[in-house]
Amino acid sequence: QGTFGQVVKCQNLYTKELVAVKVIKNQPAYYNQSMMEVTVLEMINNKYDRDDTRHVVRLRDTFVFRNHLCIVVELLSVNLYELIKQNQYRGFSLKLCRIFLAQVLDAMCVLKEARIVHCDLKPENILLKQQHKSGIKVIDFGSSCFEEERVYTYIQSRFYRAPEIILGISYTSAIDMWSLGC
Repeated sequence: QGTFGQVVKCQNLYTKELVAVKVIKNQPAYYNQSMMEVTVLEMINNKYDRDDTRHVVRLRDTFVFRNHLCIVVELLSVNLYELIKQNQYRGFSLKLCRIFLAQVLDAMCVLKEARIVHCDLKPENILLKQQHKSGIKVIDFGSSCFEEERVYTYIQSRFYRAPEIILGISYTSAIDMWSLGC
């Protein structure tokens, strides 16, 4: 559950595939921003990462149910924050950190190619593809924007917020690198 609405685990009755459905609150601002997320994911999935190798969540479908936009994405496992918590906040081995970092950097390269700023990169938005495996995917493009169309000044979670955002000055995808460093 989040500000935008909630995510539920569902099963496609035709294909039997388990998916995650992000149900957006029925408010114009949330709907409009969520449509931006759909646009971003469609562009990345269809143009920049067609073969699903760049560690960005896959969009499966969208629909409206009882005036709620629903965004269907692949079902993933636990996020990195929960994994750290399960590990009693002891962190990960250097080897595992390198594996995670290489994958997040790959996803960030795709975003840079597409001129997209994620705007909310944090451990909660990096999920394992499968439990007990080291493959990850970056999720939640609900705050994202195109570099040339920056709309919001209040972005990024505070513990990962770049100096440009704090100072209220112009920003680029470099703010995502700051978040990754944090």
